[in-house]
Amino acid sequence: GRLSFAPGDIITAEAELSFPKQASNEGAIDMRHYLFGKGIGVTAISRRLISSHPGKNDLQKFVLEARRAINQNIEKLYPTKAELLKGILLGTESGMDRELLDDFRDTGLTHILSVSGLHVGFFTVVLGHLLKRANVKIRFIVIGFFLLLYCALTAFPESLVRASLMTLFYLGANVFGRRNDPPTSMAFAFLLILI
Repeated sequence: GRLSFAPGDIITAEAELSFPKQASNEGAIDMRHYLFGKGIGVTAISRRLISSHPGKNDLQKFVLEARRAINQNIEKLYPTKAELLKGILLGTESGMDRELLDDFRDTGLTHILSVSGLHVGFFTVVLGHLLKRANVKIRFIVIGFFLLLYCALTAFPESLVRASLMTLFYLGANVFGRRNDPPTSMAFAFLLILI
């Protein structure tokens, strides 16, 4: 039968390691370079599980469990549109119909499926409106905490981290009595992402 694992489980398996393939010809995708940029140096294919047991309860496990619970709730509430909603909210395209993905690409709307500035802008405007009577510092803290949680739930994609940092620099200028300067915000975001 199909094996079922929970987020954070520690799995011991016998696997064959290999380096991702480099581009075979000009213009082809270089998987080694792409995966290395994601922090993946080798890939593994396993055909034999040796053992599996629950891992320790830590922040990463909590975030993964929250992500799984959100996915399950979306599937229960919207069974026919679950994959589309998961793509829009969490940036997961893995379960989406290929034809639907092609439609998004053909119409130039794939940015909706990659969590980024569009999502940050939407959530910031909604939270800002809900907290319009609150102190500027309280608003900054609540929006900052929400964006950090959202980045964690979506596995910290670069586009979302960049947009979140730039938004926080923009909002932080008001908190610290500074003039907002987009090039400076972009430079700070760039440096923090590099670090």
